[in-house]
Amino acid sequence: MGMSNADRQKKYRQKRDASPNRRQEYLLKEKQKYKRDIERKKKKCVKDMTEREKRSARKRWRLYKQQVRAKQKKVSESKSPPKSPSSACSSHQKLSRKEKKNREKAKCYRENKLLKDKIVNLEKKHAIYRKRLQRAKEQSSNDALKGNVLTPRSKTRKLLRNFSKKEVKRALLFHNALIDQLRLAHKLRQAVSPVPGILSGSIIRKYKLKSVAMRSCGIHTRNKLLQRSSLSRRMYKIVQEFYERDDVSRITAGMKNTVTKKKSKKQRRILCDSLQNLHQKYLSENPPMSYSTFCRLRPFWVLFPSERDRNKCQCKLCENTNFMFRALKNANVLEAQSLDELLEGREWNYDKKKRNDEIQWEEWTTKSEKREIKRGNKFERKNVLQRKKGKSGREQLFASY
Repeated sequence: MGMSNADRQKKYRQKRDASPNRRQEYLLKEKQKYKRDIERKKKKCVKDMTEREKRSARKRWRLYKQQVRAKQKKVSESKSPPKSPSSACSSHQKLSRKEKKNREKAKCYRENKLLKDKIVNLEKKHAIYRKRLQRAKEQSSNDALKGNVLTPRSKTRKLLRNFSKKEVKRALLFHNALIDQLRLAHKLRQAVSPVPGILSGSIIRKYKLKSVAMRSCGIHTRNKLLQRSSLSRRMYKIVQEFYERDDVSRITAGMKNTVTKKKSKKQRRILCDSLQNLHQKYLSENPPMSYSTFCRLRPFWVLFPSERDRNKCQCKLCENTNFMFRALKNANVLEAQSLDELLEGREWNYDKKKRNDEIQWEEWTTKSEKREIKRGNKFERKNVLQRKKGKSGREQLFASY
């Protein structure tokens, strides 16, 4: 049978290494080749490698070294004489004793570490409770000197701090029994029941528990304003009739233009003026009432106008008239608060000494604009809001108005 390539290479290496001169020539040639590879960067030094290349090279070196050591161990074992059975037995016993000793040692180390951690935690807890006791003694001594009484919040904290199942159970039982008793008392004597007065006392309000106490006893306090205030109860119908007048609000058309509140369905009405002007109108016809009460008594189906509720003209002439009125009002030319007062015939306060003062006003004007479309340019006229200003603007505006 012929020789394999591995056998040929092995025979060549043995023949080469048998002659010292040929061995030296081979090593010198390999050294020169290594230097050339370094210069041409075919191989790298460790200092020139990246971290990833270093890890890869070290991994290869470790594997190579393991293989070399395994070979050396195999050769040494083949050369050494076989061990006698007695010596093998004694070495095995020695090894088992050593392993047992190591296991016991590791177990003791773990137990010691756990005990040390436990001691540290207990010392921390001891320090915490010692400081807490010191503070409690100082607080009790201060309270005794000042004559202070424990507040409900302090009592609650004390109960939770010194947690006792029996005491907490008794406190909760007393709380539930008291709530049920108050609820029953309020239900049986609803007309002259003192329960709401008790539950809205200063102590309950101090700890912000009024709503909780009322809710627990079944007492509903929402929307009781009309019942508490005799003025509101007396004037509510008058204010409602005033809001439902056609000159104050207009009714909307349509089956779906309704408002529902507390199962009460009403047709929507839209206010025709601001609440300030309507309040002035109300005062001129009815007994005096504050503006806040007038706003509060507004029925829920009388609403402020929105953009979708507009169904009347809003032309350029009307808007420009409103802009001129506001400008003259801001310039202290007119005393009237609204256009309605102005039409009633009030005198105009026109100061001719300030006719050279600058004044600004807004005005809707029609303007032609060039607009690009697909087939070419197109001119179209559209209304644009412009701001005008001038020194003689006061006289011009007054004259045009």
